[in-house]
Amino acid sequence: AEAQRVLTASVILSEDPSTWHRTALIDRGTRDGVRAGMAVVEGPNVVGKVLEAGESTARVRLVGDPVFRMKCAAVKKGAGSGVTGILAGSGDGNCRLEYVLDREPVDEGWVVVTVADPERGWPAGLLVGDVVKGAGGVGVYGEIVVRPRVDPAALRHVLVLVGDGSRGARGDCSAPRLSGERRVNWIVFAVLAALATAAQIAAAPVFSVGRAMPDAAIVLLAAVSLRTGRNTACIAGWTLGLLRDLTSGAGPGPFALTFLGAALLTNALRGVLFPSRPAGMGIGAFVAAWAAHAPYGMVLALRYGSGFWSAVAHALAVAVLTAILGALAARPFARIRGVAGWAPERELLA
Repeated sequence: AEAQRVLTASVILSEDPSTWHRTALIDRGTRDGVRAGMAVVEGPNVVGKVLEAGESTARVRLVGDPVFRMKCAAVKKGAGSGVTGILAGSGDGNCRLEYVLDREPVDEGWVVVTVADPERGWPAGLLVGDVVKGAGGVGVYGEIVVRPRVDPAALRHVLVLVGDGSRGARGDCSAPRLSGERRVNWIVFAVLAALATAAQIAAAPVFSVGRAMPDAAIVLLAAVSLRTGRNTACIAGWTLGLLRDLTSGAGPGPFALTFLGAALLTNALRGVLFPSRPAGMGIGAFVAAWAAHAPYGMVLALRYGSGFWSAVAHALAVAVLTAILGALAARPFARIRGVAGWAPERELLA
């Protein structure tokens, strides 16, 4: 096997900080041995990973990019151990340390470092950033904000870790790929689905016929789809849709299909939306509600000759109300281990 070596590169261009993505262009490419997925550092500090490589240049996805993911540990200065989680870029210049399963409080000033991950080219102990907002003993449910050590605007020279441990075979640092294995607490899901359906049925008499109302089942669908792999999201979406068909009198089929499509669409956004935050959950719920209700309403309008645009407006109103409910439910959902625990580390980083 090829031993890991270090390749010096100069930064040609760094993206404007006002743009959504955080990338930089370096003057090394495939002819120098650079491949997609290789780790990039500046001294002891993590810069990012190679996103794509041309013959003489390569684009690096920086730590602060919204779809950047890597396993890290938050360590108290002077201590030998800390808590581990998944570092996620946010696009605002900072990062978030998420899926922290430990209950130990993480305080401002802690240092975030890499955890040894030879498969993706990361040695242990590289400096990623500093905690600027901690979480007091709430583990996975707290928002730990991390400021990266590297300032993209000041980047001039970087080091690419080339070799056996950083070949890039599975080193893409973008949103996760499906690994096929799931840790799903379907009992928790069944309970939540039953409660959502019961709430929907109980609330229906409050609203006049034809008036829009928030969809609790869609909020559950969004919470699951934004945290899991595609297969799990599809099963959850189809199940919730079939349950809606059976309880609404529509007969098996229509909602099962639209909810399945909504789950697929929402799942595709999980690399850029954070369901533990009200904004991320609200947007996910809006997308899911629109995808689930708009096609169904439009088809019925065309079939029976009723108002097409009225159906569109109704679906939009449902989506807006569901988005509000989703934003309000973001924190409570994050505290339900059976939901928040559905994103295993191997899937997040695959």
